[in-house]
Amino acid sequence: MDTDSQPLLIITGQTATGKTKSALSLANTIGGEIVSADSRQSYTYLDIISGKDIAEDNFKQVTRVGNFTIGYYTVQNIRIWLYDVVDPKQYFSSYDWNMCAQKVLSILRKRKKIPIIVGGSYFYIKALIDGLTSTSAPNWQLRGELETMSVYDLQKKLHETQPAIYANMNSSDTYNKRRLIRKLEQTAITDQRTIVQPLKGYRTQWVGLMHSTTNALQKAIEVRVDERMKQGALDEMSLLMNMGYTMSDPGMQSIGYQQLASHISTDLSLNSALERWIMKERQYAKRQKTAMLKDTRVHIFSPQEMNHDALVGMLQ
Repeated sequence: MDTDSQPLLIITGQTATGKTKSALSLANTIGGEIVSADSRQSYTYLDIISGKDIAEDNFKQVTRVGNFTIGYYTVQNIRIWLYDVVDPKQYFSSYDWNMCAQKVLSILRKRKKIPIIVGGSYFYIKALIDGLTSTSAPNWQLRGELETMSVYDLQKKLHETQPAIYANMNSSDTYNKRRLIRKLEQTAITDQRTIVQPLKGYRTQWVGLMHSTTNALQKAIEVRVDERMKQGALDEMSLLMNMGYTMSDPGMQSIGYQQLASHISTDLSLNSALERWIMKERQYAKRQKTAMLKDTRVHIFSPQEMNHDALVGMLQ
């Protein structure tokens, strides 16, 4: 073991397993700070449905990485980093999160804080730890230009410049602004590939929280969605739409937001929207389970089995 390396704890897992709650409790014990690895929570204004659970608006910006804001909220005297990184209209990839996370890790190392990476976006975390074998660094000027274009103009541009790629996209993707932008970015910078190296200088321990049964998963998701609705999820969705955000914006593609937006903008009933939201959460949780079980580094616990003493011991 590298005695000069710093401990780093990863708490990933299925939705509604109490990852952030467990991390907050542990952070107080080990002198750690939380780095969010949740794709939904990276977006500004996406608070209630994404589950940020911020008691007060005390965000403090520290720096920027490209077009992205790096800062933290303080919750229970613990800093939570990488909430509110990017506007919902902007595309935000695993590469983008990786660059932001590496910046936060460098800040925490200087402050002698133990990073606790927390979130269900397993592939974000895997990319940070294992590296991205072949990805492309964003061209900020190009991305800024593309994000100002309408879906129609993006369709036209891609059809004119890359007709074969456009023809192979399905109907849904051709109306997805985020995917249109990504295709245009990829075709513009295929000769500027960048290799992101695996993370070095850390003793990494992985914890995966997983519901013990399918019924437990279903019940936890139903309770979570009910809580979000009582906290004002529908009002949040209405506010976002009044602010000019649409279902085609990258951030608005997130689970929960799509379903409530459909209820508000179409004749879809609220009950049907909630059923679809729960179904999407359940499908996502199944993908999270599959990813964790394939990774032998992940120590699996149910939420009820979470043992802080054992976790502290892992970091010794």
